[in-house]
Amino acid sequence: MKIAYFPTDSSRGRGMSETEKRPVHGLDRPDAEVSAYTPSTVLVVAFYGVIGAMALFPLLMVSLPPLADLPNHLARAYIINSLAASPDLQRYYAIEWQPLTFQSIDLILPWLGRLVGLELAARIYTAAGFVAIVGGVVLLHWSLFKRISLWPAASALLLFNFMLAWGLVSVLLAIGLAIALLAAWIATRDREGVLLTLCFAAGVLLIFVCHFFVFAVYAVLVAAFEAGRLLQGKEWSKLPRRLLGYAATVAVPLLIFFAAPKSDTPVFNAYGGIDDKIRAIISPVTMYITWPDYVMALSIIGLVAFARRRKLIAFRATMAWPLIAIALCTVLMPSQLLSVWGADFRLPTVLLLLLVAATELRLGSKRAAITFVSLVAGLMLFRSVTVTLDWRRMDDDFAEFRAATSDIARGSRIIAVQSTEDHRPEPAPSAFPYRHVAALAVIERDVFHPLLFANPTRPLRFVGAGAELQSDQLSVLRPLGWHPVRSEFAGADAATVRQVEQIQERVQGFELITSTTDWSDWPEHFDYLIDFSYGAERNPVPAVLTEVRRGSYFTIFRIHPPARP
Repeated sequence: MKIAYFPTDSSRGRGMSETEKRPVHGLDRPDAEVSAYTPSTVLVVAFYGVIGAMALFPLLMVSLPPLADLPNHLARAYIINSLAASPDLQRYYAIEWQPLTFQSIDLILPWLGRLVGLELAARIYTAAGFVAIVGGVVLLHWSLFKRISLWPAASALLLFNFMLAWGLVSVLLAIGLAIALLAAWIATRDREGVLLTLCFAAGVLLIFVCHFFVFAVYAVLVAAFEAGRLLQGKEWSKLPRRLLGYAATVAVPLLIFFAAPKSDTPVFNAYGGIDDKIRAIISPVTMYITWPDYVMALSIIGLVAFARRRKLIAFRATMAWPLIAIALCTVLMPSQLLSVWGADFRLPTVLLLLLVAATELRLGSKRAAITFVSLVAGLMLFRSVTVTLDWRRMDDDFAEFRAATSDIARGSRIIAVQSTEDHRPEPAPSAFPYRHVAALAVIERDVFHPLLFANPTRPLRFVGAGAELQSDQLSVLRPLGWHPVRSEFAGADAATVRQVEQIQERVQGFELITSTTDWSDWPEHFDYLIDFSYGAERNPVPAVLTEVRRGSYFTIFRIHPPARP
């Protein structure tokens, strides 16, 4: 591997000429020298400004970013803001704040929504995640190399990843904050004091509030960094003091975690198959696993391979242990962790962001710097344009559905079923961003939607009429079957019963594995069924469904008892 290693952190703060020789230690030539070009402040600021504008451009071109889980988060924020004034919402929902039942999105999005509206709040929150990630990488790079360079801007190429496509915006924001706090830890590693420890404890608590998973990642990173420093420097006399300082910063989140009430819902863990692991590996540069993702992946691999071949990449050795720790966690991470799906595709992006921060591209001339700037800007422009085109199409679809909900009676109960294939002449890049689009009906019509994220991981709780469908058995374990209770449904023929059970099977396959919702008698508990068939014209249960509104990719049906023979 032809990579140069910087063994120490000293002598990085002094001024530099435009091009100078920097001694480094390489694997091939221990006393090699690499020419280093220092770009002007104007070029650095302009480059980050252009990259930032390109990253934010897709957010500016849509009213609501079409991210899979985002409508669900927005509906929850709407309920938090509107529950006190809406009798319809009060029939179904309650808010109950407990430890571990919230993330930053439950605290920030409702508050921000009251100030600027939920749509703009969602875009601001997502943009904050972008800024936090790139800013965190820049700060970590500075703490390691003691200079602001062009190279960390390449982290923006990893913003449009699989986590973003799924709407894990609170995870992305927390990742940026965790990287920034790691940078602060490294920058102040030789300082001590109660005030500094309290500041770090507050920062760690903020990350914990944003997302517990990222708090665990941060704890691993700091522990690995300190372990590596001890092993490299053999400063064993300082071990007790460092352990005490580290423990003080993570103590409060750990106490909250262990003291928090535990759910009675069974916990599921599953490592996942080969397809899950392939998806996790490519997740930092893929959104919908379509041709633009392949172009980005191949381009980034090609550029990195070229830089390695030309010995242009220098690595800060003090980050070796944190990177090894996260790499091991990435390999070992199951796909389903504590009943949370997708744990394995969160860490690869963290790993690559840390790798960007821990390396430096050694540019030998102004021409090389301009070439690098042009390549990164070109890739970022390509990514921004292709994402914008996809988002504009899906944003129009979201707006179409929101307008169609005017035909749903306010305060009613809805059930949504999803297809996995798009049959329209111009299909969307993927169906999963539409996964929770039905949740937008909560915002428009104050309806009950049992697929909202609720307890034990969120402050939302189903009550009253909304709690009638909850049982003590996981929905995935419930056998298919409809046995009508209400007399007006008792006359359903065998064909209708089978069709109702098919809808039950589709909804159960779509639900969270921890759901305890009983879908078996859905015609007797809901007022409307929304079938997201993506262009396929059908009535899945003609005897109990009457079409109310047909859109380009959905149909709204009113549910009623079957007609008497």
